[in-house]
Amino acid sequence: MLYSRNCRELEADGLIAKVRRMEVQTTLVRAFRRAYKHPSVSGPTRKYVESLHPEKLNALSAIVSMHAAMGELGMVFVNHHLHAKVVRELLGDGWAILAGGHAHGEDGTHTAEANAGVVGRFNRGELQGLIATCVGESALDVVNPDFRFAVAIDAHSGAASASQKLGRLSRTPRIAAEPGESQEAHRARRLALQKHAFYYEIVTLETEEMTAATNRRVQFEHDGYAHKSISYPTLLEKYQRFCDAHAPTARQLPCTTDAQQIRLLVETLSYTTKGIAASVGAEWAREHRQTHQQKKKQAEEKSQNARSSLFRDRNKAKKEKLKKQDRVVRAAAKTICKNAVDAAPLSRTAIDVLRKLRLDPALLEELQITLPEEPAAALADPPAAAAALADPQEASDDEELWTFD
Repeated sequence: MLYSRNCRELEADGLIAKVRRMEVQTTLVRAFRRAYKHPSVSGPTRKYVESLHPEKLNALSAIVSMHAAMGELGMVFVNHHLHAKVVRELLGDGWAILAGGHAHGEDGTHTAEANAGVVGRFNRGELQGLIATCVGESALDVVNPDFRFAVAIDAHSGAASASQKLGRLSRTPRIAAEPGESQEAHRARRLALQKHAFYYEIVTLETEEMTAATNRRVQFEHDGYAHKSISYPTLLEKYQRFCDAHAPTARQLPCTTDAQQIRLLVETLSYTTKGIAASVGAEWAREHRQTHQQKKKQAEEKSQNARSSLFRDRNKAKKEKLKKQDRVVRAAAKTICKNAVDAAPLSRTAIDVLRKLRLDPALLEELQITLPEEPAAALADPPAAAAALADPQEASDDEELWTFD
């Protein structure tokens, strides 16, 4: 390499946006911490628990609310379809998902054409923000001048991925020199028109996320971005002061009550099981659509082949009537798939974790959760009892019905 410039130097010349990077440090609340340590929670499910928990969603909500109150648009980057689904439900109809697939087929169509349409709506100011999986990290032409912040909520990615995400935010319109304009005057004009933006990473302390976060810090520092951390309590204090001064009607944080936190935990632990149910529901939905298509095909054939003009006309009318029902049939097929997901039983992992938490029966009733009877052998499991005695914290947690800190 003969010559290079880092991002800080490009910022100083106004060639890219002036981006301030911040790492928001969160922790697992008690229920999620115990789930994270539970032996039956492993693989992708363990990653879901550490990367999609109450403090993260509350931090995201606070960040989005503050920027929205200032009229700024944003992007939220995630790695998994589950995260995209949960974030979309949290942020509302003003946000759209950019992805290459679905979370249980519930979040719309994600072809290249559909994604391009979503980006176009964002650039025209018709959306408040985008929720992007890895398809939104590169080759994404986001030009709305009000795009001023980005949040990486699923912080397992490496340094290269992080640079791509930040690159979506740091792009700025090219400002050409005017005739006879000096280099100094051109640079001053670029700086006067330079976009200022914020890039947030929400990480979970004492989890595997911190390993990836450390590697990303090295890359960011090499690019000239200083490392600045803010704790979750400090962010909430800042959010409260901002609301008092600028947005007294700001949204309530989404995961503060017992019910909200346990509902999120159950969804996180049951995602894989619900995916299986979604596959079954998709097959049922496909059969529903195929039955409708077959009826249309039969009416079409009869409208052409019937010997009597009366029957030809009757079947032609039937075909047109069936054609008008296409939208209703598609909606019904989507409902069939959703109902299959909603009817899926609790995963074995979710049952094990909820039993370990020893939740108040009133809370389970509020959440409409019925745990199957625990086997008698499990109630008097000597290894479990020995493990509890070996860990005083675990033993004290199990002495009474569990409640939130």
